[in-house]
Amino acid sequence: MGQNIPLIAAFCVFVGLVMGYALNAARNRRRFDEDEKSFNEVQVRAMGLQADHQGMQVRLAEFAEQVAQLQSDKEKLTESNAQLQAQVGMLEAQRLELKEQVGRLDTESNSKNSRLREVELELERLKLHDSSRAETESTLRALEIEHRANLEKLQSESSQRQLLDSRLSDNYQALQQTKQEYDRRLMEKETDLKQKEQSIKDLHTRVSGLEADNRRLNEEQMKAVATLTLAHDELNREKAEIRANEERRRQEAFEKRKANWINHENSMIEVLKNLCKRLEIVYHDKKTFPLLRKPDFAIEVAGQYVVLDAKAPADPERPENFYDYLKRQAEGLEKYLKQEGVRRDGFLVVPTDSLPYLQERFFYEIGASKVYVVTPESLEPALRLLLKIEEYDILQALGPEAQDDIATYIGQASRMIKRRVQIDHYMSDKFIELLKSGEALPEEIAEKAKSKEKNFHFNPPKLDRGKPLTREELEKKQSQVGFQVDGMEINQKLAADVLEKIPLNRDEAPAPQIAATEEKADEAEDSADEDAS
Repeated sequence: MGQNIPLIAAFCVFVGLVMGYALNAARNRRRFDEDEKSFNEVQVRAMGLQADHQGMQVRLAEFAEQVAQLQSDKEKLTESNAQLQAQVGMLEAQRLELKEQVGRLDTESNSKNSRLREVELELERLKLHDSSRAETESTLRALEIEHRANLEKLQSESSQRQLLDSRLSDNYQALQQTKQEYDRRLMEKETDLKQKEQSIKDLHTRVSGLEADNRRLNEEQMKAVATLTLAHDELNREKAEIRANEERRRQEAFEKRKANWINHENSMIEVLKNLCKRLEIVYHDKKTFPLLRKPDFAIEVAGQYVVLDAKAPADPERPENFYDYLKRQAEGLEKYLKQEGVRRDGFLVVPTDSLPYLQERFFYEIGASKVYVVTPESLEPALRLLLKIEEYDILQALGPEAQDDIATYIGQASRMIKRRVQIDHYMSDKFIELLKSGEALPEEIAEKAKSKEKNFHFNPPKLDRGKPLTREELEKKQSQVGFQVDGMEINQKLAADVLEKIPLNRDEAPAPQIAATEEKADEAEDSADEDAS
């Protein structure tokens, strides 16, 4: 427990770095969303101002058309007024001409009246002269007839003059009224035109303000676009760096896993040889195995040969095929287990990081043979359990209580081995998830963490040959760890309660697949006990 404290501290530091990077990424994402939102708002405002500007341009065009129409109406009214003025002038000229004619007629009438008086005087003189009376009378009658004709003509011309004066007066009044109406309409049009011109000036002022606002908004929009583009480029660069780092770490992890799987068989031979040497178990390879069918390596326990085989995924690039591959290897192991003197329980030793690809299948029953899938970490407990089988020969001489104690010990050991395999599988998943989450770290932090990883050493205590561990030493170390925990004011009971609530530590309600695996393992143990008996 005391030696796990540096690992826990390093894990806490790593989790803190991951959380800091996650907060930084969330903060950058939030800032990017805010910039994008402000950019969208600026775009909406710019679109609104452009729509207003277009509307003002349309209204300005309409006002321009109305002004042009008013100018045309004004020109028409001016032309009509000029025509009316011309007609008034013509009528005035006609009136003056008629006055001149009337004056001439009056002059002629006066001259004729004077002549008539002269004629009358002449007639009176003629009356004095009897001799010229008849001639005078005839002349007088002619003059009277001419006078009457002139008088009738004068009266007719006078009536015509009066009629012309009346018509001229009526036309003059009508023209005056028309002129006044045209003047009134012209004043209204001029007033309306002034109002339109003022509106146009106001619209020009407003358009100028809108254009200034539009230019300002365009500048703000360009700045926002530039800022957003920089943020987007920075985000893309960070994403590219993260993807490159993830790909690099994934490739490094893959290469490391590939090398581990390729060297798995050779490393397992060394591990098994060292275990057999330490546990004093006879080890056989193909050269020393005495039977016909020779496995890669086997051990001799209780007068029987136990076949073991190291297997790793054949194709590291497609580890999902490892399940089917291991099943075929388990079936191929049966030919060694059928031989006389070979225990019907075989073991396939696989890398710990390959457990997630086995679909939680750690046991194969092939005919009368049983094949167990174990990891290098659980190999020593399995061998120690097999060593206990050698003591089964003395069971006949033991009483029922001793046999029950031995059975209890074997059952607990088997349970702990299965539990260790399950925990290794669970921790392997969690460690892989932790490594995947660590691949998302920034490159600078990742490089720093890698340098820290190189400087960090985590080696378990060395077990000297010929110096077995005793229960007293383990209890003493456990007591020291307990004192350290008490000194750190850690509530062990509370921690134990919390651990018991974790699904991994619950034995009461195991998962269906785990329960099925343990049930098959228990059946295998019962069969092994029967074979041993």
